[in-house]
Amino acid sequence: MNGDSSEARIFRSFLVLASTAVLGLVAAAPLWLTPGLPNSDDSLTHIFNLFAFDRQIRSGDWFPLRFPDHGLAYGYAVPAYYPPLPYLLWELIRLAGVGYVLTFKLGFTLITLLAGWTSFALGRALYGLRGGLVVAFVYVFSPYLLANLHFRGALAEHLGLAVGPLLFLAIYQLVKQPGWGTYLAATAAVALLIVTHFLSTLLYLPFALLYALWWVANTPHALRMRTLTWLAAAAFSGAALSAFYWLPAAVERDGLKQIDLAAALGDYLARLIAPAALLAPTPFLDYANQHSMPELGLAAWMLVGLAASGLVVYGSKLMPEQRGQQVFWGVASLLALFLTSTLAAPLWRQFPPVAILQFPFRWLGAAWLGLALFVGGLAAIMPRRRELRMLGGGLLVLLLLWFGVAGLRNLPLEPAMLRSLGVAQVGEEHINLAGLRAFEYDQADNLRNECWVWAYEYVPRTSGLSDCVTMRDLILTGSPVTTGLPPVRAQMQASQLTPNRLVANVSSPDPWTLSLHAFWIPGWQATVDGWPVTPQPLDPLGVVSVAVPAGEHTVQIEHAPTMLRQVARWLSALLFLIWLVLALRLRPKLAAATLGGLLLLIGPPLLLATRTPQPPPFANPEVEFAGQVALQGYALAVTPGQVQLDLAWLARAEMNRSYKVFVHVIDDTGRLWAQADRRPVGYASNTNRWLPGQAVLDTHHLLLPEPLPRGEYQVRVGLYDEASGARLPVVDETGAAVDDQVLLVRVALGMR
Repeated sequence: MNGDSSEARIFRSFLVLASTAVLGLVAAAPLWLTPGLPNSDDSLTHIFNLFAFDRQIRSGDWFPLRFPDHGLAYGYAVPAYYPPLPYLLWELIRLAGVGYVLTFKLGFTLITLLAGWTSFALGRALYGLRGGLVVAFVYVFSPYLLANLHFRGALAEHLGLAVGPLLFLAIYQLVKQPGWGTYLAATAAVALLIVTHFLSTLLYLPFALLYALWWVANTPHALRMRTLTWLAAAAFSGAALSAFYWLPAAVERDGLKQIDLAAALGDYLARLIAPAALLAPTPFLDYANQHSMPELGLAAWMLVGLAASGLVVYGSKLMPEQRGQQVFWGVASLLALFLTSTLAAPLWRQFPPVAILQFPFRWLGAAWLGLALFVGGLAAIMPRRRELRMLGGGLLVLLLLWFGVAGLRNLPLEPAMLRSLGVAQVGEEHINLAGLRAFEYDQADNLRNECWVWAYEYVPRTSGLSDCVTMRDLILTGSPVTTGLPPVRAQMQASQLTPNRLVANVSSPDPWTLSLHAFWIPGWQATVDGWPVTPQPLDPLGVVSVAVPAGEHTVQIEHAPTMLRQVARWLSALLFLIWLVLALRLRPKLAAATLGGLLLLIGPPLLLATRTPQPPPFANPEVEFAGQVALQGYALAVTPGQVQLDLAWLARAEMNRSYKVFVHVIDDTGRLWAQADRRPVGYASNTNRWLPGQAVLDTHHLLLPEPLPRGEYQVRVGLYDEASGARLPVVDETGAAVDDQVLLVRVALGMR
């Protein structure tokens, strides 16, 4: 009999996993039916963020704090403020050899499967097996989750929707069985949600607080303080565990543009949804609301009505706890719907900080979790008579099927586009630097007539470009930048130049300002001759700069974790070690799962980053181009079928023209075998934005033809006016033109 019972449990577990998997796969199916990258509000944002994340890891930066290629290659501090878990999950898929587009589809699908499992786990704890399946069905096919997946493509928020039910499950378990074991699980749930999506944490916070207080109120008086203590301890411990992420992100705000809170609140209030639109009983959702946030729909109304009717008719026969659960979640969902609607406008006007949530419709995530749990209570109030149970069960199944079809019927099957490249269907071949530049141009073009208050939020507030209009116009027009800085006569011999680090010996007859082609954000550090100096943002772009005295000096500038970030990391690491020791004793399965997951997430990126070969050293040719710009170094790396050339430019004076860089690989007869012609810094940077004294790393990749005869080839470099095509002359020490290009190096290439 024990064997039969064990087999039955295994079979039920298999059915549950299969059922929740089917729900998630069906809900995510439109992703797979769409050719190329699916089109959504944030699909291109996240795919190019993943592209940048992957590039940094492969360059040796295993836990990046900035994306140097973003923001016209001035670098956005996205990883310093965006939660780390979503991109770590995607990068794990990427490092398994999966392409970017497939990673996008597979990643969102797995998150949707997770949402089905977590909502089932919460529903089963409250209402049993059938109740859990009903909760999972309603939650996975809820209009907001589907809209978030297919219209918005909001990665962190979608993962937050999947992790959110675990928070309430942890509260339930900690109240039912208070102790160290459930405390550890609750702590992990809080930390997991914070590193998934901090805004989801804020959205769930009032409902989690109400849920905890409701439980405390229903706990015997003698146990209330003990229960409340466990709950508070879990909340604070979870926050401390995740302090490595949220504490610096919350405190070091200079890395983000200054948001006009009044304008943001006005934008927030304008996006509140009218009750008539939110509650419209349409048979099939049309996603016609602002930002494609759908109405509840007739199927949802009937499910809620059936649950409410069952509660009224059979509620008196339920256990008080189950009845209270259903009432609580019904009231919670009504509260969340109220907060989403225009009815809440007077409340939000009195609480301007709510604008940091950006969109009021985000409350719909909590609303649909509450509605799913309210409807899931039907399983606990089914009539006892078999014929009535069959009738009620059949009606519930039909309503659930209608609910799912009503949500999926009008979802889009459109590929993402890159208009400025003329790409109507973004595929794997478009996820590169050229695609990133086109995406940034398209974003700016979308804001041609007006600027959204949150646009370019990753431009640091210390930059003159933190104004949306200024950044938009800079991207679209590439207008010259004037600074008033004098011409620079310095020489620079760089021993190391990467997007995050410069080490160079410099000399100049005059004091001067050395700057990098990088936004100043918290974390930039510098030394001059080994003495610490404080890098400053240099107007008008807010790039990182260091004042250098006249004479010969050794300068080092690098971006690294700030002191606050280091302290927060050590705090989180210490607390995690304590948590792990306790969990190994009290909840070994939880400890093993957590440790295994953590090693899986950070192990491969760390291993890849530590195995990244060091770049070749810089040679220092010191070539002058018409007193405008000097080539102060280069590094050449040859791999099968490709040549990588890193150029170190030093801007001499303001330039009113945009010059392109050409790199030619020719043989001694002058035959051209490979070339690269483009704006510097991976298509991003106009030379008329370079500031006098600015050091610029410019990397070029040249694909070699096959077959390439074996022999010695010349690598030549020059600049030409983007508008006229006229080349910028190479000059000697007297300023006389000697050539229109420079023979940089001879290199042996080709196969025998």
